[in-house]
Amino acid sequence: MNIPNSLSLIRLLCAPLFCWLLINRHFNFALVLFLMASLTDAVDGYIAKRFKQETELGRYLDPLADKVLLMVGVITLSFIQMLPVWITLIIVSRDIVLIGGVILSKMLAKVYLVRPLIISKVNTFFQMLLIMLVLLQTQFIELSPAVTLQIWLTALSTIASLWAYISRWSVPNGVNLP
Repeated sequence: MNIPNSLSLIRLLCAPLFCWLLINRHFNFALVLFLMASLTDAVDGYIAKRFKQETELGRYLDPLADKVLLMVGVITLSFIQMLPVWITLIIVSRDIVLIGGVILSKMLAKVYLVRPLIISKVNTFFQMLLIMLVLLQTQFIELSPAVTLQIWLTALSTIASLWAYISRWSVPNGVNLP
């Protein structure tokens, strides 16, 4: 296993501890863990591209680690009433639709190129930023307007990302749209 894949695996394994820290309201440790895990996302991508260490495993492990960490974060923050349930429903629903679409296309033997879109990368960044702002607010920093704005930006980018993937999938033979 190469370094990028190891970093993705570490990020994936951070999710249960992150959930436990949030539920037990150890927000300062949760923030540090989330920041470190988020940094591994940037670092593993950089190393994989820069040193030509991209692998088939990494193409699945990296987005899986992102999704698990983000889902654990938003679901747990909603559960402990630090995020509105509606934003969590939008985020989780998008991923359910995307996963369902991939499964359906496999069942129908349709070939669609599943590559992350720029809007999807923006959406991941917005989701990470939202979790960070919510956790920063627990450290006696008043960020309510910033958190509210970030909730709306995250909702819009999540919906835009879903729309972009659905638009791409509606084109026969997995043709890449600009």
